[in-house]
Amino acid sequence: SLRTADSPPSDQHGLHVWPRGDFVLIAQPNQDRSYTATLFMPLDRPDGDRSPSFAALSTADAMSDLLTEHFPDVVNLLPRITDDQLARPSALKTVHCFPYHCGRAVLVGDAAHTMPPFYGQGINCSFEDVHALLGIIDAHAPDFSDDAEVARMLAAFSEARRGPGKTILDLSVRNLHELAAHTDDPSFHARKDLERRLHLSHPDKFVPLYQMVAFTDIPMPDVEWLLEDTAQWFGGRQDVPALSVVMSKPKPT
Repeated sequence: SLRTADSPPSDQHGLHVWPRGDFVLIAQPNQDRSYTATLFMPLDRPDGDRSPSFAALSTADAMSDLLTEHFPDVVNLLPRITDDQLARPSALKTVHCFPYHCGRAVLVGDAAHTMPPFYGQGINCSFEDVHALLGIIDAHAPDFSDDAEVARMLAAFSEARRGPGKTILDLSVRNLHELAAHTDDPSFHARKDLERRLHLSHPDKFVPLYQMVAFTDIPMPDVEWLLEDTAQWFGGRQDVPALSVVMSKPKPT
């Protein structure tokens, strides 16, 4: 854990991010006003690439050198990070399968769509799986003794959750790239400020993407369509999912 010498003011006790291109240090605030810091970095590098990786952090000196070079402002605040981080690092994993069922067995949650934690929606997506499955069961009112009827119902569930699971997984991966590569860019903060202002002025026409996903009940298929439609406006740019979404044009029916 990271802890300041003095308890920080409440308006500063939040998420802290040190972006370094393709690796990033993130400090999450705890209720006791300490921080839990996590280093996200490639496990290894190709031969000849001397960029930082966990494979190169085999000694305490190597860890100290990494911190001193890339995170000098937090060295004195992380007295235990060398011991903590010399433990074997865990790999981030993604899983996206289809279908979500086999016979009468059904996958929900991480079993169907393991995702990195960078959108904070893993458990919510799991709840949505259960909500969708129960809704389909209620709608079909199936005779569970009829294998063909159960198969049709579970196929409908798999199809309903295929797109949303893939979308939130992709957003999670892209948000890691944004955290690691863009959060120290003044234009990034200028864009975020513009997004807030647009949403405050026109909440019915413009909603920041993260807010749309995390704090509204807009169905994920509609979010998918809005992302695709917005991408066309930006010439197919691959970073558009990190942007926000304009909602002024209704989805075709």
